Amino acid sequence: MTKLRVALITHFWDGIVQRPHHWCHQALLQGHEVHVFTFPAPFNQPTPTASIQPSPHVHRLSRWPWLGVLSRIGFGEQATNIQRDRLVKFVQTEVLDRGKAFFDVVLYAGIPWKSYNFSDAHALLLYDAMDEWAEFGTLPPMVDDWEKKLIKDAAIVLAISEPMYQRLTMSTETDSVMILPNGCDYEFFASAIRPQDSELRRKVIGYTGAMHSWFDWESVIAIAEAYPDYEIYLVGPCASPPSVLPPNITLAGKQPYSSLPAVNITYEVCLIPFLRTPLINSVSPIKLYEYLACGRPVVATPMPDTEKYAAPGVVYLADTPSAFVQAVGEALVNANEPELIAQRRQIAYENTWASRWLAIEARVEPHRKRLCSGSAGS
Repeated sequence: MTKLRVALITHFWDGIVQRPHHWCHQALLQGHEVHVFTFPAPFNQPTPTASIQPSPHVHRLSRWPWLGVLSRIGFGEQATNIQRDRLVKFVQTEVLDRGKAFFDVVLYAGIPWKSYNFSDAHALLLYDAMDEWAEFGTLPPMVDDWEKKLIKDAAIVLAISEPMYQRLTMSTETDSVMILPNGCDYEFFASAIRPQDSELRRKVIGYTGAMHSWFDWESVIAIAEAYPDYEIYLVGPCASPPSVLPPNITLAGKQPYSSLPAVNITYEVCLIPFLRTPLINSVSPIKLYEYLACGRPVVATPMPDTEKYAAPGVVYLADTPSAFVQAVGEALVNANEPELIAQRRQIAYENTWASRWLAIEARVEPHRKRLCSGSAGS
């Protein structure tokens, strides 16, 4: 495909590596020029992209000190909304007005937030529907209407799962939606070398990812109590853990993306313990494929991706504390069987970010002549 200039609009550039970072990385690998438009970097927080090829063009909204003041005096939600409003104006000016004849593709990979004027833009609009935004209690009810406007303007809509695809196609009556689950950087995670048992301080059952309102603490505590000889190692930002936890649960905090393969490979069994909610029912967990790339068995809440690959020795499904305890026991029996390790890795190999991006390019290809007729793509 001819080199394209891509504007990637996202709310999720700092903190942890997520889906927008992988789109950026894959586009750069294919020779496209990517400009990221996002929030200011948080104070005293390192960039999350140290082990992913970053774009040399990251355009950040300017800082506004009063936002910090509002947050400190109890107006955090209002401060966040003001910041999102400012990002809308920033993108409108830099991408849709000044950059109108510059960008070939606009990839919107963030929360639908009020109305952008995409209708007369030269660029092809892609909307990445990453989550069921209306299920987040912190977002206003209008987010549904804002999303519908984005979908109406978009030439291509990326739905992260089958349930989301069904919702978007039914509610918007559009044929622009394609299912595109998350994936993994297979080579990066599969290259990790598992330590010998003698090198491990303690056998570990682990989880890597954010722990917010959807995290199933009850099941994790039940696992810890059922397997006291194992360390339950939880890696990632943790919003509000229970005040009392079993002594074999370790909250390891957020760790750099570059360390995750070495962390995941030490787990005997990997966990994805989420509460069954409308939000989770449409999720495509990146960690599923990253765990499998490391060759580890997974015990997870039923979700579209975990249900697709559920099989003994590979992915076990559980939706109650007792079911999690039982499934972990079954997974431990054959966690290190070479044939099963190969089977797990094969699934990850078939679900890479590279293949996901090529699927996007195939969908963009019919629009290529129009894109390249402008000054940017020629």
